[in-house]
Parts: sequence; C-alpha cells; structure tokens
Amino acid sequence: MNEELWKQWSDCHQSPDQQKRISSAAKAACTPIELDSDSGTGTFKGSSGAHTTSLEKCSCIDFNRRKLPCKHMYRLAMELGLLDVSHKSDLNEVADASSPRIPISETVEIIESLTESQQHLLHDIVSRMNSKNSTSVVEITPDLLTLLEAQLFSRSDELTTVLSGYKIAELRKLLLSFGSGFKASRKADIINHLVENYSDKLETMDIRYTAVHLLSRIKYGKVNMYLHRKFDTESIWQPEDNSVELPLLKTALPHDDVTDLLIKYGYYDPDSIDDTTYFR
Repeated sequence: MNEELWKQWSDCHQSPDQQKRISSAAKAACTPIELDSDSGTGTFKGSSGAHTTSLEKCSCIDFNRRKLPCKHMYRLAMELGLLDVSHKSDLNEVADASSPRIPISETVEIIESLTESQQHLLHDIVSRMNSKNSTSVVEITPDLLTLLEAQLFSRSDELTTVLSGYKIAELRKLLLSFGSGFKASRKADIINHLVENYSDKLETMDIRYTAVHLLSRIKYGKVNMYLHRKFDTESIWQPEDNSVELPLLKTALPHDDVTDLLIKYGYYDPDSIDDTTYFR
C-alpha cells in the first residue's frame, strides 16, 4: 500500500528543487517525532510548528504551495524504506522537540500496568538508547507488542534497519533460500544485496525484528532511573572488606521524584534503610 502511494511521485524526484528537499530530509533536523509505519504517517516538528505527514500530502506550507513532495514526505519515505537514502536521526536537532513532555508520574502509571517481564524488556531497551541513539532494533515478541500498544515507543520496519537484527549466518541462509549465490564477509553488504534484489520477497516475510524509536514526549532518562532503582543491585562493601550485592531498594536512595514514585507504589521504605548503606 505504501509503495503504491509513493509511486505517484516517481517522475519528479530528479529535478533540482526536489533534490534539495531530499538533501534536507536526510539531515538530523528532519528526524520525525512520531512515526506509524502501519498507517504510513509521521509527525515532524520545525520552527513553524508540528506537521502531519503522509505519503500523499503534508500539512506544511511547502507542500500546500507546490503540491509536490516536501522534505517531510521525503523523510517519511526514507523511514518507511521507500527511498534508499542514508539519513541521520537525532531528536536533539529537531526544533523545539523537547515539548510537550508528559510528567514522569503518568509514564510510571503506564509502566506499573505492565507485567514484570515487560518492565524488564522496557528497561533493557531504554538503557541502550539516548538522544544520540534514538533507534533500537528489537526482536518482535508479545511483550514488545504490548510496549508498542502502550505507546512507550514508535515503530518502523525499514528493511535495511530491521535486517541488522539478524546474525550474519542467518542472513546467509536467507540468501540461499532465495537461490542467491552472493557471498560477502560484511553483514552490511549482505543486507544491502538482499534489499536491492529481494525487497519484494522480504516484504512478504515475517521479519523477526522491528525498529523502535524514542518519543519526544517521554522522559526516558527518568524511566531508566525508575526501573534501574526498582530492579538493579549495587555492590556494597562491608566492614570485613567483603562485597555483597544488595537491591538498590535496600540502599539509601536520593530524595527526588523518582524515589517518591517508588515509595508511592510500595517498593521503597526509606525508614527501613540503614543510613550507612548508600546508593551510588
């Protein structure tokens, strides 16, 4: 469906004006703040405000004036794997991407509605991501689908990205299943060959991985801190010079909003903590 929608613009991409927009689309400043690969839509933010974008149209001034793909539409096509152009992602480069952000208490309320295994998965993903690395390739599991349904991440299924989740031996088996004799030692070369030559077949397969993206409205630093304090342990030196592992919930935590939430949900009791045991 997305591919058919994008084909309507195939005659215009080579013009100098469109090439300028493609170049702008590939910059980190054009990173989408929301992405829905199922509906083929995204939200972009710039100095003039937020823009709702599909493969057919965009709410920005440029598209409404020219009726040709704007940089937001080109970036959406890149994110959806319809335009093979290398692009950079960094939410810190997006104009005013920091607002609005929801209170950490609202996010924790969602987190506490999840199972423990889903919370551990959320912690694992968030601990590997930051504003400079806002995308992670993750295996599709029922727990991950629950996190996506809870709108804790956005998702995209651009082939070059999601195939990177596979081991190189698995990619070589995939080549053989397509009857390809292509050989390469670099994983990236195999992925590029698969995408360039077998994208139609790949799009009909059940790919085991997807790409999840950070959302600008969520305070992931505090999400990570909450789950870190809830589940992780700390090495504590005893007077006998022996090290023991203690849950962070059994140590003296900082007095802040994250600790207040751990108290609210009954995980932490500061009055029961030995003052000589400190959180690091």
